[in-house]
Amino acid sequence: MPSPFKDHPDSIAGRIEQQQLEDSLRQLRELPDHPEEDDEPSWLDIALDSTEEEVEAALQAEAERNRPVLDPFAAPLRPPGAIASCPLDRSWRRWDMFNTPKYWDVPNETQPIIDAASAAEPSSHLGPLALDWELARDDASFEPMTSAESGQPDWKYEKSSPRHLHAETVIAGAHIHVDWAYARKHGPGRSITEIRIFVDGRLAGRGGRCGCSLGFGKGDLPAVALLGGGAALTVDDVTSGALATDAMPALVAELWRTQDGPSACSPESRTRSAPSCVSRAPRVESERVGRPTAPYTQEWARLRPLESRRARQFPPAPPNVGPAFSPGAAEGAPCGDRS
Repeated sequence: MPSPFKDHPDSIAGRIEQQQLEDSLRQLRELPDHPEEDDEPSWLDIALDSTEEEVEAALQAEAERNRPVLDPFAAPLRPPGAIASCPLDRSWRRWDMFNTPKYWDVPNETQPIIDAASAAEPSSHLGPLALDWELARDDASFEPMTSAESGQPDWKYEKSSPRHLHAETVIAGAHIHVDWAYARKHGPGRSITEIRIFVDGRLAGRGGRCGCSLGFGKGDLPAVALLGGGAALTVDDVTSGALATDAMPALVAELWRTQDGPSACSPESRTRSAPSCVSRAPRVESERVGRPTAPYTQEWARLRPLESRRARQFPPAPPNVGPAFSPGAAEGAPCGDRS
């Protein structure tokens, strides 16, 4: 599904995906007509009369071939403990693309909020938001899935699945909680990814994707949440290729001004329904969050401007919106009197 946020020329997630596509195409063009033979042993070489040394050499060679390549945009993972509670219902562990509960289902009372966020259009890019991702306590590394919980045979779930990471911060007085959930299953082989954004404990945005070995799937990333005052937060998963077991996904959070939001510092932006007053980037009040980490900064600095993949015209930023986000901008106070 097309995303106006990912198509915006300043989108970091969009530029990462464009670079990944170009890198893949270049690698295909550079493939030799006659690839070199792999002379290393493999498990196919193991026979009943193989020595222990031959078996060990074959297994080590296979492990090296299958060694996951970490995505350069992957964020560091923090051990659990800092996040006291999570608003994501435990039923996420049974999310699926075929069976209930479907990963894209949300409560009926929340659907209008999700629809409004999904329909939002970006006006200007306020910059990246670095989040400290943490392993959740209901991740399979702590609580492996059982047939009693899933209602399915044990072999249906891939090892270390389902996975759950989350992060928290405070933006302009609003408590932001983001969840990333992922699962791989068999019979048929399939995977699902879902990102949910909660604002002050209420579900405010979602986005996800799924794929199946039968050759179909869908996606509506990034997750988008409206923060009030014409500001929006997007969170995207731009992991390149299949996610290796226990590898860290490449997750990108970005702040935006939306086209239909009130002007920065206008009276409407200081009402209770729209508490954030955004002139550059919303104030990030958590001490753990707000400055892009070195790996992010180094990789994002190499991204080229995005040429929009669709004929979409983005209006210029309103004249009273300040310059693009810089690492120090997150430390500044919101504009206007919010007393």
